[in-house]
Amino acid sequence: MQKCGLCKIKKSQRTCMAKNKLEICSMCCAAIRNDECDGCRYYADSMKYKKELGGKKTPKFIFEVKPEIEEQIDRVLELVENNSLSEAERMLDGIPAVDSEYYMVNFARGTVMAKWDNPDDAIRYFDKALKMFPYFFPALFNKGMAYKIKMDIPNMVRAFKEAIEYGDHNNENVIWAKQFLWELNDDIRKREGVNLDTFVKAYDVFETAVKAMEEMDWEGAIRIFKECVSINPGNARSYGNMGLCYAKLGQKQEALAVFDKALQVDPDYEPAQINKASLLSLEEGETLHEGPVPIINYGLDYQAKNKSLLKDLLRKLA
Repeated sequence: MQKCGLCKIKKSQRTCMAKNKLEICSMCCAAIRNDECDGCRYYADSMKYKKELGGKKTPKFIFEVKPEIEEQIDRVLELVENNSLSEAERMLDGIPAVDSEYYMVNFARGTVMAKWDNPDDAIRYFDKALKMFPYFFPALFNKGMAYKIKMDIPNMVRAFKEAIEYGDHNNENVIWAKQFLWELNDDIRKREGVNLDTFVKAYDVFETAVKAMEEMDWEGAIRIFKECVSINPGNARSYGNMGLCYAKLGQKQEALAVFDKALQVDPDYEPAQINKASLLSLEEGETLHEGPVPIINYGLDYQAKNKSLLKDLLRKLA
């Protein structure tokens, strides 16, 4: 590991043109940053953040460097790389309480949680690190990877895009994220007929419709699913869930029509096949059983065969 040319403690992460291309760490970069750095992308990012803060007090991280904590965190991250997770956690637990909220400590805890295959806690710690240091690339990238594990496409895409924006364009993880999003966009376009941004937009609308279904607001859910299919007409799950809502209202013909639309979009979509067959036994005005109905996720579950659009996409791109 190459040490920072200034503090001689933390791992070097970037090249400082103002210091004759000296390899330095991010904290030393922040500590020595001044108007002479004009033209450097890291200087530009820090100026952007200060502008966003307006009259607010500048966060402590811009000025405060804690080399003793940085050195401990480097050792923790080396343990994580070697899969010595319990030892890494013991080291983190030994950090004084006064330093426990330091952004690098939260980043390290998030990294350990991700290694333990606990993406929810990992994201929570990465968010705490980013609250202190919003442009911290490693936390943004690892947060995207945690959302990838959760198969949360919208938040994964948002985290990776931020990581790409604020990371070094020559960084191997930035290059990987760009390639991953490009391939994901290509696959979604082929499967659903829309680009990644449109898919994500429709996904967010879909989740709102699902919440309405969970509250048994069938008419509200239908209205929102219609908005979803206006954005992404190639998503069979939206039509399938809309059919369930119509069935719950006793509107048999409308339900059959949207089940047929789901099967037109995806002839192999088994939930629509099964629900249509069940619906044919009901009379017009007769509703499905009382209470909630099984909800088909935007891309996670094809119940009959346990298929998953998102799992398939992410497995292919892994």
